[in-house]
Amino acid sequence: MIDSARELLDTGGENAVTMRAVGHLCGLSHNASYKHFKSRKALLAAVAAEEFFTLTERLDHLHETQTNHPLVKLEQALDIIIEYSVTYPDRYHLLFAADMTTVEMTEDLARGARMAFDSFCAIVTQTRENSQQGAIPDASLAGIMLATLQGLKTQEDNGRVNIEKGQLGVRDGMKLLVSLIIAKSSIS
Repeated sequence: MIDSARELLDTGGENAVTMRAVGHLCGLSHNASYKHFKSRKALLAAVAAEEFFTLTERLDHLHETQTNHPLVKLEQALDIIIEYSVTYPDRYHLLFAADMTTVEMTEDLARGARMAFDSFCAIVTQTRENSQQGAIPDASLAGIMLATLQGLKTQEDNGRVNIEKGQLGVRDGMKLLVSLIIAKSSIS
């Protein structure tokens, strides 16, 4: 059912995910979905939780690699999230921008979101280990970076980025933010 909901999300957006449509796609009656999930919000929460777990696995794998310079890892971590937002825009919206009236905040969803954030934060920490910058906690910096990414992504998706006027899209904007953080770290 989660795979069917994910497929509907990818092909038709959030509004395409209904209990009836999921049941139909699974070859079940329209009421069968309710035997597994109490509501559409609970089903979407299960989809979101699984997606957070998948992002966590990718970020953890990146964090554990020993071959990359920490700054490169941070840029790659941001690229993982950006690429996810491009490849799966409706999943990305569900995870990072959905109104909480759309998704039920379940224990699994909260845990998945926390794990993904912690994985990203570990990469931020690794990047900053050799810097003298300690005034900003790593979790705060990670949160600011993810919020900036979300804001830039939203602006880009809504056609509000004007490159000719010097505005940056999400990829270039995040590269600039990382370079500013690193420059600040080396100045301190």
